[in-house]
Formats: sequence, structure tokens, C-alpha cells
Amino acid sequence: MITGTAGADRIDGLAGSDRISGLAGNDVLIGAAGNDTLWGHDGDDQLLGGTENDVLFGGAGNDALFGLEGDDTLSGDDGNDMLSGGSGRDDLRGGAGNDRMRGGIGNDTLSGGDGNDRMRGNGGDDMLIGGPGNDRLVGNAGNDTVNGGSGNDRLKGGGGSDVFVFTEGRDLIVDFNPAFDRLRIDDALWSGTLTARAVIDTYAEVKGRSTVFDFGDGDVLRIKGITDPHDLLGLLSFV
Repeated sequence: MITGTAGADRIDGLAGSDRISGLAGNDVLIGAAGNDTLWGHDGDDQLLGGTENDVLFGGAGNDALFGLEGDDTLSGDDGNDMLSGGSGRDDLRGGAGNDRMRGGIGNDTLSGGDGNDRMRGNGGDDMLIGGPGNDRLVGNAGNDTVNGGSGNDRLKGGGGSDVFVFTEGRDLIVDFNPAFDRLRIDDALWSGTLTARAVIDTYAEVKGRSTVFDFGDGDVLRIKGITDPHDLLGLLSFV
């Protein structure tokens, strides 16, 4: 274990698999080679993983976490954090606060947690989960799964064949393409067993240039650009 001080430290890892703890202060922790574990703790820290499969914990404060190469796990924890996965198959967890996350070129998982988060999957087949708060999710390239969670969310799949998931809140899907994309809706939003056609006939209507599902209790899904709800038949399933 390499441990910093209560001040603002810069700690560089060695060639092996290091465990680095910054403690208090605004620290810079660099993993370098090996499968490293970095803890920022208190303060506004910068954590850089390196070339292998690293685990980064920001701790309290507004932290910046960079996985760089390898299959990394990044946890922002408390504060308004910035998480960047880099290459590899990364797992990004925002935690509490208004976080910004971007995946990279691998098949990444981005989870916002509490707060109003901003997520971009970038390359790869990514999974984006907003959580509580009013989030903005963009899958970008690849076949992504985009789930706003609770709150009032804005969802964009980007290129590829994407799956949009609606569970609760007031969400807007801005680029649903019926030629490629799919929609999944939580069947806990209604009682009983309904077919996809019955859900469309019961809850969907056209408003302007959008199809709007209104399930009551404030749970509303708007799909921009879909002017006939029945275009969703064959594309709608339940979770």
C-alpha cells in the first residue's frame, strides 16, 4: 500500500499491481502498469488507471477518474465527478452527485446513481442506466441499451440497433428508429396482463410529432418522431 498525506499529493505507481491511497487533499494518483487499485478519499482528486485492469474510487469531492487501457471499474462516489473509461470493457458508477460519464471503445456499463447525470457510451455495445434524477443519456455508436431509471430523462441511442427501457418518470426518446430500435416498458405500470397492442391502444396517443404513453401517476414516455403508435407493434416488449 502506498499512502499519501493530508495535503495535495502526487503518487505514481510502480510496474506491479499497486494499492494507492491519497487520503485528504486534492491528489493526483497514477497507476501505471499492473492491475492497480486507487482511492482518492477526501478532496478533488485525479485518478489515472494505466495499462491494465484497474479499480478507481474517487471518494468525497469532485473527482476526475480515467480508466485508460484495460477493463476498469470506476466509482465516483460522493460529489460531482467526471468518469472516463477509455479502451476496454469498463464499469462506470457515478454515485451521489451530478456526474459526467463517457465509456470509450469497449462494451461498457454506465450507472448514474443519485443526481442529474450526463452519460455517453461512445463506441461499443453499451448499457446506460440513469437512476434517480433528471439524466441525459446518449448511447452513440454500437447496439446500446438505454434506461433512464426514475426521474425526467432525455434518451438518445445514436447509431446502431438500440433498446430503450422505460420504468418510471417522465422520459423523452429523441431518435427512436423503428427500422432498428426496440422498446421495453415495465409491466408494473399497469395491472393485469396486457398484450403490446392493448398497451398501445390503452395508453398511447399522438401529440404533435410524437407518440406519448401516459400511464398515470406522473409516468409518461414521449417518443419523438413516431406519429403512429401502431408502428411500435413488433418492437415493444415488457420487463
